[in-house]
Amino acid sequence: RAPGDPGERTVTLPMPIFHVLGLLSDFGPRYWVWPPRVVGSHRVGGFASRDERGVLRVLLYTHDPQDTQSRSAAAFRVTLEIAGWAPQPLRVREYRFDKRHNSCYALARALRHRTTTAAEAPRGPYTGAVLAELEQAAACHPTRETTGAADGAGRLRWSGRVAGNGLNVVVFEPAGSSAAPARAEDRR
Repeated sequence: RAPGDPGERTVTLPMPIFHVLGLLSDFGPRYWVWPPRVVGSHRVGGFASRDERGVLRVLLYTHDPQDTQSRSAAAFRVTLEIAGWAPQPLRVREYRFDKRHNSCYALARALRHRTTTAAEAPRGPYTGAVLAELEQAAACHPTRETTGAADGAGRLRWSGRVAGNGLNVVVFEPAGSSAAPARAEDRR
């Protein structure tokens, strides 16, 4: 809409770090940290925490200090073997944060190239449909949801892909437990 139009509105889109911090706030008070490994020019590492309900949350990250704009197409397959699980079904939710997941980066970049004048970029004005698309892209959604179970020895095996300069949060929750607590942004 045109500036000054009564239907004009301003939309604030959360950056991915907002969602990461919301997920991180759900971690318990004890952390298990593993030292990062150097793979090429990237560091790959993470940490985990288990809360009083038995929900295990894992944060995995990769970082290349020379690739500040995340232009590399690097990705890393991470496999975790987690011991100490009761033989029960588990619900597993993975949240990926990179330029293609839980981010409006790609859409905002495309919109920047669609504008015709410097005055339009990057503020718009945009149609309601474009705003809805931006809001959807900027929202936090699980990237993958699966179920699983530990083997007879109480070990659970999980594999996933972490993009270069990306971050994943993986939540392992007993399938019979109550719904996950409200995320930080939902508790406002």
